[in-house]
Amino acid sequence: MYENQLKPRHKVKRGAKFNYTSLLDKTPPLSEYKINFVLNPEEKYPYPLKAWFEEGNVQRRLGNMFSMDSLGLPITEEFSTVDEEMVQKFRNTISYKDGRYHVQLPWYEDKVKSVPSYYNAALRILERVVKDLEKKGLYDQYVDVFRQQEDEGIIEEITVTPEDFQKYIWIPHRPVLKLTDQTTVFICSYKGANATSLNEAAYPGVNLMGDMLELLIRFRANKYVLLADIRKAFLMIRLELEKDCNRFCFFLKKGDNLHCYRYSTILFGFNASSFILNYVLKYHAEKFPADEYSQVLRSTFMLTIW
Repeated sequence: MYENQLKPRHKVKRGAKFNYTSLLDKTPPLSEYKINFVLNPEEKYPYPLKAWFEEGNVQRRLGNMFSMDSLGLPITEEFSTVDEEMVQKFRNTISYKDGRYHVQLPWYEDKVKSVPSYYNAALRILERVVKDLEKKGLYDQYVDVFRQQEDEGIIEEITVTPEDFQKYIWIPHRPVLKLTDQTTVFICSYKGANATSLNEAAYPGVNLMGDMLELLIRFRANKYVLLADIRKAFLMIRLELEKDCNRFCFFLKKGDNLHCYRYSTILFGFNASSFILNYVLKYHAEKFPADEYSQVLRSTFMLTIW
């Protein structure tokens, strides 16, 4: 499915324009249930401050944060042979060049070949996102987020004719509106009937989070606490393979035209991203002497929120 896409990135044409309305007219409708799955996901846990803070609608993965595993009370056995093989295979793909770490994404090869392109869903969900944000006067601000990412080389515009949409995997996306700004969420868990989602096809990795119980004790036992925010952490880790980039594609409306883009980095919403980021940080720490500074990275408890 992807062999014909393995082309050097500098040869990819950019700037193709397809009429947005005309393409939508040719796109089959999508059920309201599937649209709501992306735009109005059900909350997995109650958030008592929701009435006061809009960002309370965002999934913060608190269930995992307070799970038995994160509290230092594992409920599973040691890493399986499959985990060891997959982690080692991923480790062997890590490279450092041009000031960035590059990786190959860990896939279940039998599953990823069966993931549909989902271009129909991506187009119909984009249609709803555009309508909702234009009513609120926020669509230009939404596009600006992607324009900045393009300037930073995080995403790149590609030419894909409608006839070739099915050769790529398109990820639906939606905004998350906060009190002061907005961010973008990509729904890699989207799946059609009797189909495989992109997240199901990816190896999610093993739990590399620091022991939360140990972290809480450190808060009580030490005088100082170090907190840090890694700016656009996921977007700093680049994809090595062309075929991985072609599985991270998305549509964007600009004016009256539809534009095609793809990510050159891992992204938030992809279930292996947390594992990849944690592993790369610890991999980076291993390159330095085992002093108190590198130990901070090795024992970090990382919580990803939006």
